Amino acid sequence: MYYVDVISKGIFLSHDHFKRAQGDDADTALLIAISDDEHEALISAFSQGHALHIENGAVTTIAPAGPTVEERRARAINAIDAAADAARARDNSIGQLLDVEYQQVIEAHSRWYAEGYDEAKCPEEITAWANAEGISALQAAMDIAEAAAHREEVIRQIRTIRLEGKAAIRSAGDDADFAAIAQLFIEQLGGIGN
Repeated sequence: MYYVDVISKGIFLSHDHFKRAQGDDADTALLIAISDDEHEALISAFSQGHALHIENGAVTTIAPAGPTVEERRARAINAIDAAADAARARDNSIGQLLDVEYQQVIEAHSRWYAEGYDEAKCPEEITAWANAEGISALQAAMDIAEAAAHREEVIRQIRTIRLEGKAAIRSAGDDADFAAIAQLFIEQLGGIGN
């Protein structure tokens, strides 16, 4: 047998234990007796984050409040954004400076293309790639153009899936399983760049 104090919500082994903990003038009339099985059920519920609840002389537990609908929506949307970031990282070099360098090479290629691939005016960014790979400047330019087209297509795919996922979550009813909805789009994003 155990005892629950209505005021402190403490659990005590006996009236004596209660008085030792709360003081000799503590009122044992404020204690509610619970069985060993009820005590075990309380301890189990506490381990799951439940809180003690006393109402009308009955001792129960209350599950912790779950996230609000908007919090669940936001978590699902954030999960989609994180999956999109991971997909972009799988497809691109990781690091801002490498991305800036890559963008600079694409811009140099675009300028050279606009000039008709005049080998006398081949940008250093393209010549460096050609020399590093042991290929002609024109082949390097084609490789860069192909890589740029691939990158743009991947970014377009990622953006489309990400925005469709967010729209699906925002338009779902409040009782929807937002995580399950997000998972459909996360799986699509997971297939990009693998």
